[in-house]
Amino acid sequence: MTTGKLSQLNDVTDAVFLAEQAKLARITRREADLRHQLDTLLHDRSAVAHSARSADDAALAAGADVRWHQWIATRQTRLNAELLQVIALKGHQMDRVRKAHGRTEALRQLTLRTKAKDLHRKAARQERDG
Repeated sequence: MTTGKLSQLNDVTDAVFLAEQAKLARITRREADLRHQLDTLLHDRSAVAHSARSADDAALAAGADVRWHQWIATRQTRLNAELLQVIALKGHQMDRVRKAHGRTEALRQLTLRTKAKDLHRKAARQERDG
């Protein structure tokens, strides 16, 4: 394969690698967002539980706290399910990034070897011809 074609192929594999990395970054940001939402939800649950013990609130007496806790539990279940899906997707995407990186590195090594062989052939020709 010629050095020019290898250079073009290098450009393509670099672009694929960067695209796969960008996808992984988006997934990682989503994972962080979900974890933050879960942390906020748990903090809110603790705050409500603490205020319920110390306050004599009509809404709490009417059962709003029970509905609130049910909503938190449902929301937590949904966030955890989505987080599980995102973590699985992240693992899959990490495999894709590793493969793209491997292709990029293999092609770089091939390019280096091809360039070295071309230089060796050129030097041998120059030595032989004059």
